[in-house]
Order: sequence, then structure tokens, then C-alpha cells
Amino acid sequence: MKRYIFIIMTISVILTACHDDTYIPLVELGAVEKDLVFSPESGTAEIHVYANGAYKVELLNTPNWLTIDSFSGNSDGVINVSCSANDGFRRREFLVLKSELDSRTDTVFVKQAGAIEEVLQMENTTIAFDAEGGEKSETINTNVPSGEIKISVEYPSDDQWIESWRLTEADNIMLNITANPNNESDSRSAVMTVTYVDGWGKSMSLTLTLKQEASVNTTFN
Repeated sequence: MKRYIFIIMTISVILTACHDDTYIPLVELGAVEKDLVFSPESGTAEIHVYANGAYKVELLNTPNWLTIDSFSGNSDGVINVSCSANDGFRRREFLVLKSELDSRTDTVFVKQAGAIEEVLQMENTTIAFDAEGGEKSETINTNVPSGEIKISVEYPSDDQWIESWRLTEADNIMLNITANPNNESDSRSAVMTVTYVDGWGKSMSLTLTLKQEASVNTTFN
């Protein structure tokens, strides 16, 4: 008897679900163009949006070089994007579509080439220190701000023998590296990487091999 009651209840639930008139619409939102690339000159381009509901448009960083003619919509449409001339380096902005119906979003990368090409160069690829250590300098030929240049060092062992490094500005940028004295009988090395990330998120890197002589005063027992 209990088995028949369970079957009847199950069928009732299924029939109720089948007659549920609740309608959950499928939200559609997206841009056809995912990357919009401008030349250094001023210009205008279109972003075609497919949508079946309300959405808003945001510029992530509110730049002064980029404008759009629409900040919201309710259906398929076109957003006109205009940029001013760029007499500097590459630059980029993010245009974000946000649904007003759910959490759906889409992002368009708006890029503009620059009239100036970034330069990051060094004449030497190796710097050698004697066992006493001390400071040595290398010129970085560049036109990018020193504050946007990042320095990192990797060692083949746990012996982190580079005491410090710093960038100073004159006619060019100077990379000043200070090494600790080497009191061991083995020479040692490290690899220093000089990196700049441009306005499009592309990385430019230089590599310096750092070497230090072994101590000549090591006493063997």
C-alpha cells in the first residue's frame, strides 16, 4: 500500500512540474568586436552589440583620450568609439558591457598605437665583479620612465650575493648594482632581468648575466 502511495505522489510531482508556467528567459549579451585597434591618429570605430535585454556600458578607467556615444541599451545596437591622436606610447582601455538582468558581462579591449616606439636596450649582456664585490653600473638606453622599469634577480643556489640595485636618471637611465664580497673558494653567478610592460600589456625584457670571482684568500684546512 505504501508503495502505491509513493508512486502516486511521484506522478503528481512530475505533472505539477510539467504544468509549471514559470518562464526563465535566456539573457543574451555580447560584443562582436573583442579587440578594437586604432592607429596613432584620431579616429572612430563601431562596436556591434547583441543583446535581448537592458545593459549598461562602462569604461574601466575613464580615460581622457577615449569617448563613447552610448552608456546603455536594451537590444541589439552599435556603440561608436572615438579616440584622440596619440603622440606618446601605446595605450589601452577596457570597455565593459554589463547586463541589468543578471551577472553576464563582456569586455572589449580598445587599443591605440603610439607615435613613439618604446626603446629598451643595453650594450652589455654580462657584468663581472671581483671577489671584493662593490658597485658597478650599466647604461640602459631607453625612453620609458624609470619608475615603470622592473628589476628581478634569479640565483642558481641559495647564495643571494647581490646586495642591492637601483636606477638613477641622467642623460640615460643607469642601473647600479652592488655585490657583496665573495669569501668562498667558488665563483658565483646570477641572472638579472630588466623588464618594461607597455600600454598594451606586452613585455620587453633585457637579461644581464652577473658573475663574481672566487676569493683568493680562502684558507684550506
